[in-house]
Amino acid sequence: MPPTPVIAEVAAPAEVVEPAIAQAPATASPAAPGSVLPPSSEASPSPPPARPRLRRPTPAPAVSPLEPATTPTTAPPPTAETTPALPNLESMGIVRLQADRQSFDGERQLVIAKGRASLRFRGGVLFADEIQVNLQANTLKAEGRVWLLRGQQVARGSQLTYNLLQETGTLLNAQGRFNTGPTGERDLDPSIPPSTDIADRIQSVEELEQPVTNVRRIGQLLVTSAFGGEYTDPSDLQSLTNPGAVLPTQISGFDIRGGVQNVRFQADRLDLRPDGWTAQDIALTNDPFAPPQAEIRSAQATYQAPPNGLGSLGIFGSGLVLENSLRIPLPDNNSVVQEREGGILTIGFDGVDRNGAFLEREFSVINENNLQLSLTPQFLVQRAINLAGGGRELGNDVEVNSVNPLDAFGLVGRLNANLAPNTQFSLITNLASLNPENLSTQSRISSDLRQDFGFFDILLNYRYRERRFNGSLGVQTVQQSYGLTLETRRLDLLALAGVSPSTTFPRIDGLNFRFQASYQNLLALTDQPNLIGTQPSPALANLNRFQLETGLALPITLWREEALPATPDAGLRYTSAPVSPGLRIVPEITGVISNYSDGTSQNSIAYRFGADLTLGKFAGDFFDYTNLRVDYLRSTGEGFSPFLFDRLVDRNVLVLGATQQLFGPFLVGVTSAINLDTNQAFNTTYRLEYSRRAFGVSLSYNPDQQVGILAIQLNDFDWQGLGGGN
Repeated sequence: MPPTPVIAEVAAPAEVVEPAIAQAPATASPAAPGSVLPPSSEASPSPPPARPRLRRPTPAPAVSPLEPATTPTTAPPPTAETTPALPNLESMGIVRLQADRQSFDGERQLVIAKGRASLRFRGGVLFADEIQVNLQANTLKAEGRVWLLRGQQVARGSQLTYNLLQETGTLLNAQGRFNTGPTGERDLDPSIPPSTDIADRIQSVEELEQPVTNVRRIGQLLVTSAFGGEYTDPSDLQSLTNPGAVLPTQISGFDIRGGVQNVRFQADRLDLRPDGWTAQDIALTNDPFAPPQAEIRSAQATYQAPPNGLGSLGIFGSGLVLENSLRIPLPDNNSVVQEREGGILTIGFDGVDRNGAFLEREFSVINENNLQLSLTPQFLVQRAINLAGGGRELGNDVEVNSVNPLDAFGLVGRLNANLAPNTQFSLITNLASLNPENLSTQSRISSDLRQDFGFFDILLNYRYRERRFNGSLGVQTVQQSYGLTLETRRLDLLALAGVSPSTTFPRIDGLNFRFQASYQNLLALTDQPNLIGTQPSPALANLNRFQLETGLALPITLWREEALPATPDAGLRYTSAPVSPGLRIVPEITGVISNYSDGTSQNSIAYRFGADLTLGKFAGDFFDYTNLRVDYLRSTGEGFSPFLFDRLVDRNVLVLGATQQLFGPFLVGVTSAINLDTNQAFNTTYRLEYSRRAFGVSLSYNPDQQVGILAIQLNDFDWQGLGGGN
């Protein structure tokens, strides 16, 4: 049985002493997300009785206000002239020092702790084979198996030197993990005491050296580069049950969405600061396992937790390395862990508004906790060439009589503001020309003011020249709209009633309800003679619309197999989450009532039956994953909309989708919608994908919308253990 750890007390100079025995720790609490220990519910065993101490009796030490009386850090008064007083360790930021053996060198003013040594201080909790505290220099040195913990931030190395007053230090041969989200900001804020949920359950270094377990995917960083303009996913069925309700995805050149919060690293040297660190010759990865499938190798990296809730990681001389072979150069000082930091000159393609290829770069003007503003200037390369060659056509078939250099430049502005804890405002201004004379035909504006009331939101919105998708009628433009919308979250009525899903199959997975009510003023294209008069058809008409939409879905799992374990050689070989083969069906009913101010109405009920079949577990080398999806929609009702953008024309639709593994990480897929009344296929998307645990690369093309998308996805994981090979 290992010796019972002891805690720091006063001793005579240069004598090895054995201070009081600490109490056994309380029952361990469950592991927090991201912790390095598995959950435990058993109490630690009680230590053996304390052995007698060979020294003169001394008065009881003063109790620290930061620790129980059994772990004092304040020195008792000396009892002899040969016993110097030990300075109050709390003044140095030390709350507790504990080890198997401790000694005090009065001449050098060193406290030396050896064997399962641990030290709690303002900078976190330190574990090592040996810890030395220099009382004169206010520094500490740790050697051997060194572990440094602060909240969810974990690092280990061979040697740590640390200045307790400046809260700076250096860790050699460092490796560990850090969190770049709000948890990371809180852990690195020197004004907030560090979380100790991990350290409170640890009694030795061996407990930290645990294998990787409980791996789960929690998010992603998605980088897209697209050409063609705007895109609507054919699998988004709301575009068929309520035409005009689905907005096309805005695609503009290079875009970054989402983020990676949990990052594992390895560096030759890690220089610590109160608000972050700087590393030399560092490798960073989102992959919990070794060897990593995706990593950033950088000559230098700097991490800082600013007061805006997202960590900022600057990298210099770096590249993204995939599969330890393909290297993609990255620009210096680019944030790789938070969305839309910008700073990259990229190439985009927009054949609708910008006449083709263009260059753009995003600049972050304001990046505060409750306010973000970015501006993206654009140079429209293909339009500039056309205008210089005598062309006079701008986007959307607009022709000009003379050339203005400002028509060759564009600008995208994005503003997001948190006006209150539950109130958000957003504004996107998209200018395809900076020529004031053409702003009415070359600009698009989208603005929302959203108030969150819990299970529902109220939304005030304004749109100018907004494009919406309407099935076989394609993308339609709403010239202007503004109004008020109330929408609920998707509510599971069974869960609200306290009904838990069955553990056997077939199994009802929920009863999902949604509701939306809106009142809007619309200026959009119509072909109705009573609205356009003698104007050529179609023409703009201005009407008010009141709309109610409600839906009820009953997802049922008929059959499902257990997935493979979440290990790199099994369930996580080619995918970020283990695949469970199974069959799921979803019957759904949707009702929509639309009344217009000219007295017309469009009312419909849409019945949907969907089936999703997954075969294989995506772990074999060939044809070990097949996904087939079928959705049939039948709409009935009366009346029709005076507008084209929300008119229900596809009343009998079949949506088919298939994805198939060919070999290894390569998959192919296709999704298409078919109007069964006209036998017309529309909104077809083809997809080629390279899928791995840590990342994925995909290329999609939709010939109907003339849009192509190249996407790189980095997956964000949470796990227990340090990661890698530990």
